Amino acid sequence: MAIQDYKSAMTQQKFAVVIPRFEGHIHSHALDEVAETVNYGLRRLGFDSVLDGYEDQERRQIIIGAHLLGDQLAAAPPGTIIYNLEQTDAPWVPQYAPLFRDFTLWDYSARNIEFWAQRDIKAIHVPIGYVSEMTRIQSAKEQDIDVLFYGFPNERREKVILELIQRRLNIAVLEGTYGAERDECIARAKVVLNMHFYEPGIFEIARVSYLLANKKYVISESSIDVPYGLKDAVEFTDYTELAEFCAIRVVDNYQRKACAENGFELFKKFDERDILKKALEASL
Repeated sequence: MAIQDYKSAMTQQKFAVVIPRFEGHIHSHALDEVAETVNYGLRRLGFDSVLDGYEDQERRQIIIGAHLLGDQLAAAPPGTIIYNLEQTDAPWVPQYAPLFRDFTLWDYSARNIEFWAQRDIKAIHVPIGYVSEMTRIQSAKEQDIDVLFYGFPNERREKVILELIQRRLNIAVLEGTYGAERDECIARAKVVLNMHFYEPGIFEIARVSYLLANKKYVISESSIDVPYGLKDAVEFTDYTELAEFCAIRVVDNYQRKACAENGFELFKKFDERDILKKALEASL
């Protein structure tokens, strides 16, 4: 495609970044920060973009959390982009994979791209980048939460949380808490802990990107598929050592601050505009 034709095709597009919402299902809000990042990135590229707007047929839909639609996904408008943020080990991903074939598929994980290729589905790798609008949590003067964890509980996560409690650390565990209430806890936390729900354990960049954008110190369980240069943005340790490592870092103010600042500077290099520009060029 000629440069002029490309510019014309790009500038004429309008977008709606959509998360399916259903009454009583609050957990779709776990996707909010990524949706905001995409929306801000599109606007910074000069596009007319809105959050939600699923009924606006003039806009090209970018659906985050498409699996939540189930079979309703088949009725999505032609040209819809599905942005997958799920690990392919999740049980519902293979179930809905055939429906994804009819749309443009973006995926946050390079590892997932191989999964889609094995099913003859072309996916575009679209990692999560930085926009300055997401830097919005001011750290509390008194950080009275030693370790914060938020997410769905399961046996392996609960085991580590119990170990932290046994070490007499002040732990905050949130499930189904989003937005301002969760952000207040992030502001008060010395350490934010990232643990896998599924194994082998793709790095949860959809969760951690928001923490990096807000200069938070993160300890993560050892992970695969850590995107771009972010291996030094958080501190990784083996699952069996998570509780001990948290206890060490809770009292090490210098190391926490240095790592948090380094993580922010590393993440800031990966501009969401550049990521989206490449993704859209591949999606025409």
